[in-house]
Amino acid sequence: MGGAAGRPGRLPVVLAATAGTVGLTLLLGQVLRHAGATRDEATATLPGDAHLPDATSVTTRAATLPGPPDTVWPWLVQIGHGRAGWYALDELEALAGVARATADDGTTSWRSLDHVAARHQALAVGDRVPLSRSSHLDVVALEEQRHLVLALDAGGGAWRFTWCWAFVLRPLPGGRTRLLLRTRVAAHPRWLAALVHVALDPGHGLMELVQLRNLRRRVAGWRRGG
Repeated sequence: MGGAAGRPGRLPVVLAATAGTVGLTLLLGQVLRHAGATRDEATATLPGDAHLPDATSVTTRAATLPGPPDTVWPWLVQIGHGRAGWYALDELEALAGVARATADDGTTSWRSLDHVAARHQALAVGDRVPLSRSSHLDVVALEEQRHLVLALDAGGGAWRFTWCWAFVLRPLPGGRTRLLLRTRVAAHPRWLAALVHVALDPGHGLMELVQLRNLRRRVAGWRRGG
């Protein structure tokens, strides 16, 4: 007896599940916002900041890599779709079509390169770094062995999405490098900024942490000319 009338409606359950998911995502985003970075690093002015001063979201993540800047730089300068890949979540990025890598011999793979490729070492301000087959990031600032800043400007009219991604190298004693990754996003209108905060920040944060881990492994295992 009672039948359907006695059962709780599905709407409250769906709303509770949605609220819980959003809450966990926001918490994850907050935890990852400055993962690995010190307070001074998170608040420091870095290359690329002036390119997007009106950012609605800013994150800074960092790691110490086991090699001097001249052993880290070659890995950074070759990133990109159709270049070396992104050293991150290869399987997921392959599904999104943004992680094809091309070796020196011209062979391609959906896995990021595990070696430095001479064909991808030339990069300058004004060049394009492919994000996928149909989109790209612009090189807006570059100083060899010091920083690389990439930017994406999309949208127009009622909405706009601008993304600035900076890789900053700082030499440390003992032949090590502190690598800072700063992402600045300016999204308008407000609903788009909120969507970026909920959806993009946590996902990109996880990607960057994997990227830093994989870069650490590559730098540790690489010897120039080896």
